[in-house]
This record gives sequence, C-alpha cells and structure tokens, in this order.
Amino acid sequence: MAHRDIMLRSGRVAGAVGTKPTVVTKFVIEQFPETIPILDFGAGKFRQQSIILEAEGYGVQSFDLEENMELYPPSAMIRGNIMKPVCMLSNVLNVQENTGAILDLVDRIFDVFNPMVIVANYPKSPRYPVPNRKELIEILGRTKSVMEFERTRAFLIWKE
Repeated sequence: MAHRDIMLRSGRVAGAVGTKPTVVTKFVIEQFPETIPILDFGAGKFRQQSIILEAEGYGVQSFDLEENMELYPPSAMIRGNIMKPVCMLSNVLNVQENTGAILDLVDRIFDVFNPMVIVANYPKSPRYPVPNRKELIEILGRTKSVMEFERTRAFLIWKE
C-alpha cells in the first residue's frame, strides 16, 4: 500500500484526536509566544489543534495531505515556499508505517517547509510498533538535533 494511502486512512486525517489540546499543542502554548507563526502539519480535516492555537492568538497554517494535495502537489512544493518557524506534528509520526517513512517525512518537512524547529510527539503505543519512542529519538538524533521533554512527552527536532 502506498505511503499516501496509509496516511489518508489514519485517524489523524479523520479527526480522531478530538477537541482537547494534544501534548504538542500544549507544548507550543507553553514554550512559544503567540507572535511565532505555526505550521500544523497533519492537521486533519477538522483542524482541531489549529483551532485551539488560533483561539490562543497564534497565526496557524494547517496542512494535511488529504485536504491540501491539490493546493500543494508535491511537484509544486519548493523549499521555503510555505516557511513557518515552528512546525508541529501532533500524532503524525506514530501513524507512519516504519522508521524509513518517519525519517523521510521529517526530511521532507525540513526540505519543503523549511522550519527552524519541529515539535513532535511519539506515544508509547504508536500505531506501528517499530521503532519504539526511545529508539526513534536515538535514530532521529543521528542526523538531526533532538531534545526530549520527559514531563510533556514532546520533543524538538532541528537541523544544525
């Protein structure tokens, strides 16, 4: 099954996250001022987490594969074209099929959206159990800088 098809079947696209702030949304509110533009990558059809951030005064651009493929087809995505300093991935990495898909997605986000930092989470029980959280952070740390926040379960990813 194609990677895009798996993404389109995910609960995140279907809006399964709900209307309460996720770990990543809470972290953004706690750590970044409202003046910082946010890209909510994998926002889902209903944009719940984007709406929460907008209510807190943030400027948010929501992006989801299902909702934005015509607006931003892969061939039209040029580095820096949709630049936002902070990209949040709330319940996005845990629905990727394998480690390679996770690493590819992170690299593509940096290449296409050119964020200074990605704020992400990875639950103890991801949809696909390989890798586990500890392994994922170690693997990401091989090519990127990663800072984990145990209290919140959020972590930051950035390129040096």
